[in-house]
Amino acid sequence: MMVVRIDEDRVGAVIGPKGSILKRIEEALNVEIKVRKDKAEVIIISERQNIENALRAKMIIEAIANGISSTDAFIVVDNPDYVLEVINIDEYARNRRDLRRIKSRIIGKEGKIKRLIEDELNVKISVREKKVAILGRYIDVQIAKEAIISICKGSKYGRILRKIEEFKMQQQFRKLAEF
Repeated sequence: MMVVRIDEDRVGAVIGPKGSILKRIEEALNVEIKVRKDKAEVIIISERQNIENALRAKMIIEAIANGISSTDAFIVVDNPDYVLEVINIDEYARNRRDLRRIKSRIIGKEGKIKRLIEDELNVKISVREKKVAILGRYIDVQIAKEAIISICKGSKYGRILRKIEEFKMQQQFRKLAEF
């Protein structure tokens, strides 16, 4: 049994219309899920031999609870190499105004920076009140996390984008070397 605590305002998103999201998780991963709305807790129940699927269910629930769409979160079912990373950006802000500025920098004008990181690294990113959630393959998520933390610390976009490009070039060289 696993207990996942979520923000009260995200319980509905996790449950879905008429419980559709929870049913989908249960069917796809062969787990049982119960929700304690009064405590904003989701309880995942599974057999010992099914612990891997229970962990995937937990990741899907946490992704949705952190603002990743259910459609994007369900990619975890078929991709065991996917991970979810949640960054507390409040740690990088001195006050509320600073937090708002950091969130704006992560998103960029008209969502350009967030979208660019998502597209270049093939990850999904959600920016919420004090957290940024990143879902994707482990190595891509780590590079995206590094980029977002750099933005939080005030690095210039150009430097961050160059690092992402360098990473992508290294990945391409590795693929070529495998042939």
